[in-house]
Amino acid sequence: MGPAALGGGRAAYNDVVNQTEDEQILAAIVRLRYDQTFGLLAVTSITANISVRSSVDAEAEIGSGGSFEGSTVGAGVLYEENPTISYVPVRGEVFVERMLAPLSADQTLLLSRMSTQDFEPLQLLVRRVNGLNNPLFARADPGAGFDRFIVLFRRLREQGVLDLVASPDGEHQAFIHDVNQSQVGEVNELLATLGIHREMQPGSGIVTITGFFHAHVW
Repeated sequence: MGPAALGGGRAAYNDVVNQTEDEQILAAIVRLRYDQTFGLLAVTSITANISVRSSVDAEAEIGSGGSFEGSTVGAGVLYEENPTISYVPVRGEVFVERMLAPLSADQTLLLSRMSTQDFEPLQLLVRRVNGLNNPLFARADPGAGFDRFIVLFRRLREQGVLDLVASPDGEHQAFIHDVNQSQVGEVNELLATLGIHREMQPGSGIVTITGFFHAHVW
């Protein structure tokens, strides 16, 4: 019964949590539109206690003549589920901190790996890379450096010559490899755009660049 309960209950609880989260956000948007106060409840834990009991009863009357008219046989199954759900109100400072807390560079890279096009999280979430301001967040004229970085980063990632990882000490390293003659120009342009003074040559093997990605993420 344990695996069966997990198989049927986990998806159901998850669907309801997601649905109610969407309903809360929609209600908050509507109430905000009409200048009404609103609050959110975060589900912190769900504990489902499941018990199954079965019983079989039999009563027989034995009398003269072999009559069993009063005999009875009964069976029963009792299934009981007692979920305990814990909520925490998300209000005031906690709500603002959760909504506006900046993401780390590691979290942004993780989101980029989960995306079909890994440049999109960088384009939407990163405010600044190596001094290049994202036009989505810059008040003054940011220039074309950030957009050019995104274009070059996208091309080299799609061509499979650039891999970006985080080292154990927190530095972000770029592995540039298998660069051919047609790609070396864009690789060197990308490095120059980020202020990295290094030039690649075709067929130079695997080159590791430490400190490749210094981002201010929102």
